[in-house]
Amino acid sequence: MAEKALFEQPGGDVRKVRLKRHWAKRLATELAVLLLALLMLIGLGLVALDTAPGHRWLVDRIANLEMRSGLKIEIGRIDGSVFGESRLKNVRVSDAQGIFLTSPEIRLDWAPGAWLGNRLHIDRLESDRVTLRRLPKFRPTGRTGPILPGFDIHIGKLAIRRLELGREVTGKSRVGAVIGSADVRNGRAMVRLDGGLKGGDRFRLLLDAEPDRDRFDLDARINAPADGLLPAILGKKLPIALSIEGDGSWKRWRGRAMMDLGGKRRVSLALAADKGRYRLGGRIAPQDFFKGRLLRLTSPVINVRGAATLKDRLLDGEIRLRSPALRAVARGILDLGRNRYRDVRIGADLIRPPDLFKNMTGRNIRLVATLDGAFGTADYSYRLTSPGVKFDNVGFVDVRAEGRGRGSPWPVRVPLRLSARAVTGVGDVAGAILANVRIEGLLLVSKDLVRGDKLKLSSDKLSGNVSLLINLRNGDFTFLISGDSRDIRYRASGSSM
Repeated sequence: MAEKALFEQPGGDVRKVRLKRHWAKRLATELAVLLLALLMLIGLGLVALDTAPGHRWLVDRIANLEMRSGLKIEIGRIDGSVFGESRLKNVRVSDAQGIFLTSPEIRLDWAPGAWLGNRLHIDRLESDRVTLRRLPKFRPTGRTGPILPGFDIHIGKLAIRRLELGREVTGKSRVGAVIGSADVRNGRAMVRLDGGLKGGDRFRLLLDAEPDRDRFDLDARINAPADGLLPAILGKKLPIALSIEGDGSWKRWRGRAMMDLGGKRRVSLALAADKGRYRLGGRIAPQDFFKGRLLRLTSPVINVRGAATLKDRLLDGEIRLRSPALRAVARGILDLGRNRYRDVRIGADLIRPPDLFKNMTGRNIRLVATLDGAFGTADYSYRLTSPGVKFDNVGFVDVRAEGRGRGSPWPVRVPLRLSARAVTGVGDVAGAILANVRIEGLLLVSKDLVRGDKLKLSSDKLSGNVSLLINLRNGDFTFLISGDSRDIRYRASGSSM
């Protein structure tokens, strides 16, 4: 309702004035014109983008774009429409060391507007020839995208009719082909992939899952010679045979997974799926993938048992691992859409301490830990306990080490609170001084070393600081205790102190 204003005239008369309503109508009209003009500009821009000059501008922008990993894509020219059927000419893909993949032409038929509905829709992606000169080597960036995408994917037809592998990939030139399709969306997952190389790798993948129709089928097979593509990727010059197969439906499916490496069975797992709950159990022999301490802890086999659900990109479950040297269990949620831990809890018992460090002995050595947050920078807490542990002749009685912090690239800063009722093997005098010892401070942990400088130290008879250096490769350690005008230095190497 329009406002009324009263104005008093000099003669005492009162005149009524009504404000006009036209301002609201004019504003709406001007906004509509502005919006229409903006839409016309966008439309003209899209039309211009799909012209020869627009294609050249787009090609130049793509060529000037280099990922932090070193990945770079160059296109000679674009024929056809960038909003439908297009032909990408003279495609070259590079890393920091140069070009590793080329194709004279890639044909793409897609619907970019589907992205507004959170869908990647490609009707056809084809090439008559793709050449992989070598395997790429990307720079680490510290950034990772989601392990599982958060959008629907439709690829009606994928075809590489001639795939050429350069000599640098496998040691000899090979030629093959790849065909496939994919339709992954809520309530449906259909993926087919088939291909191979002459005299080399052969692979096939079929996944057909649709809960509403009680469908679940999984069949995967890879066979590769010692000089094949898969061994080159894994860095193992051994023939590889991998198979996953089974029978059943979404409500109840049973299968198995096996892998032979160099003609020897390395993985044998029983698989099960029941209405979206997945289970596995069996044995893994990791001799061809691990070495050193990790090999000692996992040899000769790891017994594996696990169960989980996968919903909305959340993997929620438990896994148990056991070898003669180590027993471990982990429970919690992995957010594969955001690459995060959610309340993950880990427990591990070291059964054979010498397999961790050759100069280490002990009993009931137990670690409990938690992880919560992004994979690379998760918040963590830990607690390590043992009634008795020794390195060579130096022992710790009723030892407890704990702390909490946040993950980071190497070296990791690890807060430490350590206590031990007694320290043995250091002589009667030093042992008496170090009774009920407590250490607090910050450790710097790298792949090979643990270092602590001027950690706060206290005991029944001493107050001061301690510095230590531990070699994680062989268990050798050095520590220097300073306090009350007394310095105590110990070095353990091999079996000598």
